[in-house]
Amino acid sequence: MADDFDALRSIRAPLGELDPDRSARMRARALAGVPGDDLDAGSTLTDAGSHPAPGTEQRTAASESSVVDLIPQPTTVGRAGGSRRSTDPAGRLAAPGSGRRPFLVVAAAAAILAVVIGLGVTRSRGTTDLAADQPAPMSVADLAVRAGRLADRPVEPGEYAHLRYEEGDLDTSVEGAAQHTVRTREIWSTSTGVGRDRSSAVAVVDDEGRTVDTIDRAREDDYDRDTPAFGSFGYGALRDLPTDPVELRAALADGTYGPADDYTVAHLVAQLLMLDATPPAVRAAALTLLADDGATVREDMVDRAGNRGLGIVAPRGDGATTVYVVTPEAVLLGAYDIETGSPLDPGAATWWTTTELQDRVTTIE
Repeated sequence: MADDFDALRSIRAPLGELDPDRSARMRARALAGVPGDDLDAGSTLTDAGSHPAPGTEQRTAASESSVVDLIPQPTTVGRAGGSRRSTDPAGRLAAPGSGRRPFLVVAAAAAILAVVIGLGVTRSRGTTDLAADQPAPMSVADLAVRAGRLADRPVEPGEYAHLRYEEGDLDTSVEGAAQHTVRTREIWSTSTGVGRDRSSAVAVVDDEGRTVDTIDRAREDDYDRDTPAFGSFGYGALRDLPTDPVELRAALADGTYGPADDYTVAHLVAQLLMLDATPPAVRAAALTLLADDGATVREDMVDRAGNRGLGIVAPRGDGATTVYVVTPEAVLLGAYDIETGSPLDPGAATWWTTTELQDRVTTIE
């Protein structure tokens, strides 16, 4: 409220030449609800130090029309040596309440009230605008909208889709200690299935990150058709997946691409989010599927390899939770499974995958 009065003072002072001390007294009276001018006993409307004899004060036309003159005045003011009633410009006593003063007082009060209300409305609007400018929390549904706006990237004639990723699974040693089997896979494939599939040996890694064994030798296979690329789908099936979330769920869970269970569906969704050849509408449908299941977004999450992005936390019906770490456009950086209710720690993952490289090339290296 003090700021509102300061604003009014800055408007009124130039008009009525109201000195700051008097303005402060008037503001105090207004706040206290005391009617009348701020004149103390022994003061007049003239400048400080100038006190004409009772009955001899003359007002000019300028002072009569000033904002200061609009402030209600008492009809009598007590002072030493007697009392005085206000006079008209001719020096005659004016009858109490006569003339245009009541109208001017009402007009002045209305003007002041309008300014105060205007200031309050302006401040209220400013606060609302500021709140509206704050970014709303991201949701999986928001990511689905963004994903649907991505440019489509079909594999063009003469180019290979190139992808390298790492994948790990929780295993148990003969002694019962926790360990993981880890494999790196690199694939090149044209849209017709010509390409190469290169896999590393499967490393057995203990809970301290040390490779303690190696199984399944490294291999490299060339194909003139049907390269096992584009996840579990193959290029044609990937491009033809349903864009309706309900139909997509049914397609992923019908046993065509693996066992018909939550584990399979969650990992097929990870593939759809990873592959750059996934049609944008299919990517959006996969995200909508997660949103319908209650998945939420966490900011500043990391995958097993330390890639940082948005985390889509998706509890499953089988007691596990899949965390998808994605870019703002919902392209997968990495994903991992944990037991539902456990801390979101990729180091405690029971399964994970992470994208190491993805691009388009014209030759196989």
